[in-house]
Amino acid sequence: MDRIELILSELLILAKPQDLKFERENLSSLIEEVKTLIDTQAIMNNVQIYILNEYQDLVVKCDRNQLKQVFINFLKNAIEAMPEGGIVTIEIKKLGTNKLKIFFKDTGIGIPQSILKRIGEPFFTTKENGTGLGIMISKQIIENHNGTVHFWSDKKGTMIEVILPIDNKQ
Repeated sequence: MDRIELILSELLILAKPQDLKFERENLSSLIEEVKTLIDTQAIMNNVQIYILNEYQDLVVKCDRNQLKQVFINFLKNAIEAMPEGGIVTIEIKKLGTNKLKIFFKDTGIGIPQSILKRIGEPFFTTKENGTGLGIMISKQIIENHNGTVHFWSDKKGTMIEVILPIDNKQ
């Protein structure tokens, strides 16, 4: 019953149009908040999280809580991919004048290509207690923010690239 309830609640997030509150947010502070939230889990799993960011003033128009949900999901997945510990790097780069890239890189064992191509399919999961909806919901949230998300993986780890528009308006 608990499992059914968890799946249904995640499906409702997808089915029910959220009242998105798009506001101008500083991406650096958003990423720092997410890191602070996830740091305890990272430390308990012998994982270090580093942020590489030359741009402290990048602003995105977003629903803060939804982007946080996405970034937390990506970081939790990275931590779980490194049961022996490792490093997660969050790198923020500009892409031209009106977009930015956020890379989430881990030093885990990587994702086999047969599984990588199925990431984001509803109900596809490799986790014992997973619903198979986390990545799908995360991709939908990024798309709702006029962004894209891509996944790469090899035996040295996995990289997730999120591209979002910059809000250049003052």
